[in-house]
Amino acid sequence: MTKIYDALFDEMRDDTDVSAIVGAGTNARVYPGIPPPDATAPFVSFRKTSYTRLNTLSGPKTLARPTFQVDCWGSNNESMVSLSEAVRALLDGFRGNMGDDNIVVRRANLVGQNDDPEDPSDGGGNDVNRNRMDFEIWHIE
Repeated sequence: MTKIYDALFDEMRDDTDVSAIVGAGTNARVYPGIPPPDATAPFVSFRKTSYTRLNTLSGPKTLARPTFQVDCWGSNNESMVSLSEAVRALLDGFRGNMGDDNIVVRRANLVGQNDDPEDPSDGGGNDVNRNRMDFEIWHIE
């Protein structure tokens, strides 16, 4: 993973409110990229959807603005809402050092959010409730 991926992973894994729902430390159900098919809800998955680096006439700067899609999954609507609220409270408006590597985050902003339930209408599996949130994370590279 890149440093900002690692920082986001560390922050969600180590946050008290998020870890109360998905587990803590190495047992935390926080997955960068595609979650494993046997992942037990509730859990969080996240992926980078865009990455912008700022430039001026003198060249590239060290300030970057990736957008991450953070999906909060629940076995029912209640667990999905609780998890998404914990993640939103952690990341929306975040400023400071993030993760074990202390990545300097100037600001994290929630820029979009929607519920995306998956109905196993094909007869297989269980209902899965998902809340998608998009965060812009302005940070120093």
